[in-house]
Amino acid sequence: MKNAITFLLLLTGLISFSQEKAYYDSTTNALGENYHLYVGQTLIIKPLSPEVSGYSSFYNGYKPAPHPKYSYFGDRYGLTPKDSLSMRKFKVIEASMKDKYAPVCLILLSSNNDTLTYYTTEYADDWSLPFVTEGFLKKQTERLKNSCMVIKSYLIKDSTLINVEVPYWYCTSVGLSDDVGGVVLKLENVSKNKIEVSYDALFTFGKGFYYCDEYNRHIKKHGARFADNLIYSQVQIGMKRSLCAIILGEPKTSNSAYAGSQSAEVWTIGNRAYYFTNNRLSSIH
Repeated sequence: MKNAITFLLLLTGLISFSQEKAYYDSTTNALGENYHLYVGQTLIIKPLSPEVSGYSSFYNGYKPAPHPKYSYFGDRYGLTPKDSLSMRKFKVIEASMKDKYAPVCLILLSSNNDTLTYYTTEYADDWSLPFVTEGFLKKQTERLKNSCMVIKSYLIKDSTLINVEVPYWYCTSVGLSDDVGGVVLKLENVSKNKIEVSYDALFTFGKGFYYCDEYNRHIKKHGARFADNLIYSQVQIGMKRSLCAIILGEPKTSNSAYAGSQSAEVWTIGNRAYYFTNNRLSSIH
């Protein structure tokens, strides 16, 4: 019994020690279960896209645990008006697990001493978090500014700006935008055309671009005739499996089936099935 107690005390000490030694390196915005690493970080509340009417999950003042009787920072429907939080900075002074139904509770303090409590009942992804850490924004700026990209067509709203012959866009800055909502990359091409593209659309929901040197390698290996396919994310019958993987992304799982008398590898992506025989795309259903 004594040995078991000693082991538990040692284990608790190791967990506490590892949490104390852990630090936030700014390479990601959503920290999952490591929410305690937000303490000491400055959060910038993301601007909302035009169709969203307000913020949720923010409470005015310090709230020890979530409960329906607590009033939200905003109106009676629980939405905080955009202009009261958008682009404001708050420092995280406490992060704790107050209740099993609200695993993340962040206590925020603004420069003029406004105190807010932010609750979430799940470990959110980057795109669903209503804030971005100042460190993450700076890190992404350092990483992406001046980088050359080929943006996939579905992310360029103005189709006249899609130039397959000269498809290169250069990142001029990384910031926050209420036109798009959240973190955006500001891009410019050689013709001085400018666009804003959502960070989440580029990185979170599947890769929405190629770095220029990566794109050029694909063209060199597979041929310039496939430039349209790369930019418009289109595959065609007879295309090599390796090129389809670049355009569609490798599926998490694949199955085997028969296409006529031949054995085929089948990728199911969305509501479509892609059949490959002899490492080439043979049919789409």
